[in-house]
Amino acid sequence: MTPDDELNTTQWAAAIAVMLALLVPLAAALAVWFKKRYAKAVVRLQSDTAGLAVPPQHTVQGSKPVQQDTAELPALVQRVLPANAFSRAGVEHDPTDPARRLRRRVLLLQFTAGLLYWWTLLLVVVIAFAYLDSVTNERTPNSDALPAFVMHLLLWPLLFLPVALAWAFQAGLPERRVWTATGIAMAAFAVGMAVSGMGWLVGGGFALACALLAVMLATFVRPAVRGAGPPLVAAFTVGLLSFYALVWLGTLLDPSPEEELVGWIDWGLALLVFSTLLGAAAFASWRMLLRLARRYADKRFSELQLALGAYWSLITAFSLALVLLLSFDERTGASMEWLGLAMLIVWVVWRWLLRLALQIAVRKAPAPLGPLLLLRVFKPSSRSEAFTDRFLARWRFAAPVWMIAGPDLAGAYMEPDEFFAFLRRRLHERFITHADQLPQALAALDNARDPDGRFRVSELFCANTTWQATVLALIERAGVVMLDLREYTPERAGTHFELEALLRRAPLHKVLLVVGPHEKLPQLQAGIDTIWQSVASQRPVAARPATLNIVQIGSGSDAEMWGLFRAAAAAATAHDPQRKE
Repeated sequence: MTPDDELNTTQWAAAIAVMLALLVPLAAALAVWFKKRYAKAVVRLQSDTAGLAVPPQHTVQGSKPVQQDTAELPALVQRVLPANAFSRAGVEHDPTDPARRLRRRVLLLQFTAGLLYWWTLLLVVVIAFAYLDSVTNERTPNSDALPAFVMHLLLWPLLFLPVALAWAFQAGLPERRVWTATGIAMAAFAVGMAVSGMGWLVGGGFALACALLAVMLATFVRPAVRGAGPPLVAAFTVGLLSFYALVWLGTLLDPSPEEELVGWIDWGLALLVFSTLLGAAAFASWRMLLRLARRYADKRFSELQLALGAYWSLITAFSLALVLLLSFDERTGASMEWLGLAMLIVWVVWRWLLRLALQIAVRKAPAPLGPLLLLRVFKPSSRSEAFTDRFLARWRFAAPVWMIAGPDLAGAYMEPDEFFAFLRRRLHERFITHADQLPQALAALDNARDPDGRFRVSELFCANTTWQATVLALIERAGVVMLDLREYTPERAGTHFELEALLRRAPLHKVLLVVGPHEKLPQLQAGIDTIWQSVASQRPVAARPATLNIVQIGSGSDAEMWGLFRAAAAAATAHDPQRKE
C-alpha cells in the first residue's frame, strides 16, 4: 500500500472506471445534440445545393412508355387490406420464413450471450462484496430472515433488465411497452430493496438511480442516438485513457515532484503541459473516430453491433468501477485488482466468442429479396422514426433498404462514416447535385449483409434539383416500393410526384401503399383514380386489369408489423400478373 495521501494502482484504476461511467450522460446528451445539428445540416444542404435538374418525365434507364389508344386504358383495381390480414394461415410458402429464421437465430444468440455475460459480471461483483464481508466481518442485517418472494422481487429485475432492454430495441418492440415493463421492473426492485432492510427512501432512491441509468444506457441502442452516441463513447474512452496514460508516464519521469508552482512562469509551463496532454488525448479521440468510420465502411461491423458494443462496454465500466472502489478499504489487499483484471479478460474473450458465434449463425443466411425502396410523406420525426425502425427491425434481415434523406428521418439512420463526414464539414460531398453523379451513387449502394446478418439502410442525399431523377432511377431498380401515405394530402407536391411516378412506370404488383386507420380512403382512392386516368395511357398494354395493393395499419401492433413484412416480401417475390404469355 502507498501512504495515506496517495492512491495505489488499483484505486487509480477505480477512479478511471468511475470517469468512464460518467461518460454516459455526457455522450448521450452530445449524441442528441449532434443528431439535431446533423438533421439541420441535411435539410440546409438539400436547399443550398444546386445542380443540373433532370426533367421529371425523363426516363433514366431508357425504358420508353408505350403510348396506346385512350379507349384501351387499363382498369385499376385498388385492393385495401388491413396489415394483419397478411398472416401465415393458409399460406403454403411464406417468403419471410428464411429471414425470420435468421432473425430468430441472431436475436436469440445476442440475448443469450448478453445474459451469460451480464450474469458473469454480477458474479464477479457478488464475489467482491462477499470477500469484503469476509475480511470486515460485516453481514447484511436480517438478510437470512428475508422471505423468498422478497428476494425474488429484489433480484429478478437486476438479473434480466439490462439484457432485455438491449434485446427489445433490436427486436423492434413498441417503445411504450418497453418503458412500461422497465417501470414495473424498477418498482418491483424498489419494493424488494425497501423491505429487505434498506428502507423505502434508500431503496426507492437506489431504484430510481438504476432506472435513470437504464434510460441513459438504452439511448445508445435507439436509432435516434446510435449513429453518434457509440462513436462518441469510443472516442471519449480512448481520449480519457490516453490522457491518464500520459500522466502516468509523466509520473514515471518525475515520480516525486516536490516543487510548488509559485510564479507565473511555473503556472504557464504547467498550463502548457496540461494543454499538450489534452491535445494529445483529443488527437487520439479523433483518430478513434476515423478508425471507426473506416472499419464501418469496410463492413467490419454494423451500426447496431457498434451500439451494442458501447452499451455493454459502459455496463462493464460501471461494474468495474463498483468492484475497484472496494479497493479503498485497505483490508481487501490486491484482491479487487485481480477481480478487475478478471472482468477485463472476460470482456475481451466474450467479444471474441460473440463475433465467432455470429459468423456461424450468419453462415447459412438466405439469399436476399429485392431491395426495398421506402418512400414516405414527411411527418414529425418521432412518428416516422418509431414506425420505420420497428418495420426495418424485421425487413433488414431480408433485403437492403433504400431511402431519400429527408427532414423527418435526417439523423435517424446516421451512420458512423456519415457522422464523421459531418464533423469534418464534408457532408456536402455526399450529395447528388448533378445528374451525371447519379449512376455512380446508384452503383455504390450497399447490398451486402453486415456481420450480424442485417442489411444496411442506404440514404441518398439529393439536392432539390436531383431528387426526382433519383426517385425515378430507384423505382426502376427496386425489388419492392413502399409508399407511406399516412397524413397525405394533394398539397404534398413531393409525395404526389412519387405516387404519379409509381402509377406511370412501376410494376404495380411490386408497389405497396401504406395508409393509417384515420385516412379518408374514398377521397384518397378517388385521387389515385384521377392520377391513373392521366398516366395509364403511357403504360404497356396489359392482359388484365392492374391491381394496386393498399395496406392499412392501425395501432402499429406486432401483428401488423409482421403482416406488413409479409406483404412487402410477397411483393418482392411476386411475378407480374399482367404480363402477356
